[in-house]
Amino acid sequence: MIPAGIQIIWRAPGSQSVEDEFEHLVVGSFEGGCSVAELPPIMPVRTNVLAETVVSRGGRVLPFFKIDCERVIQTLRPMLDSLSMPLRPSVFGRALARVIAHEIYHILFQTTEHDGSGVAKPAFSIDDLMVDEFGFDHTTLERMPQSGHTATLN
Repeated sequence: MIPAGIQIIWRAPGSQSVEDEFEHLVVGSFEGGCSVAELPPIMPVRTNVLAETVVSRGGRVLPFFKIDCERVIQTLRPMLDSLSMPLRPSVFGRALARVIAHEIYHILFQTTEHDGSGVAKPAFSIDDLMVDEFGFDHTTLERMPQSGHTATLN
């Protein structure tokens, strides 16, 4: 998110005060089990949708997204099986961060559009979720407004 000029501030629900002011507020939720301590049985993946951002009937991108943790785990499952217990949360956390970055991209830049590669592409492969470097591609960065954004994630 840094190359895109986006700073993320995480806040736990209920930790805000009445004096808090936010430039942008993004609210995320997580569905299903988000623990990789015990892996669920391998299930056929019916769709590759790992997360979604809410869009109004009029087409406006709203500041709400939800992550399907179980679908992310199923996507990563071939790699998670081979990892030691201490490494699983790190790999899963990296994957979640990439999926969240994709949804924040839609919200902050008010777009439902996707690009051909990087964080703004329409679907992520297991390699996208696992590779060491995975960010916004050059084309996406050029289209983004140059002013920095601070997003507070609740």
